Amino acid sequence: MVQTALDSKRRYAIASSWRAEVVTPRTSTKPEVNVWHYDTLMFCVRKYDGEWFAYPINSGWGSVSDKQGTNKILLGIRCANVHSYKQLFEGMV
Repeated sequence: MVQTALDSKRRYAIASSWRAEVVTPRTSTKPEVNVWHYDTLMFCVRKYDGEWFAYPINSGWGSVSDKQGTNKILLGIRCANVHSYKQLFEGMV
């Protein structure tokens, strides 16, 4: 879903209740992808030297769908710094 958003002319991708939106922060020329579950911005991902890194924003409700969706997205991009919802939001939940 993350790569689909980057490749899309619309700069977003939707999969069920998940949405990935490409944004370019003011402090960088490299785009990042914000990942939403329903109306909650949960995390963003950025690519450095060919590897994806995820940064937590909001752990959501901690529901099964929050956890499974996050895990699936992180696995899909082969995230370098975290590999699961638990690792991403450790200390936030």
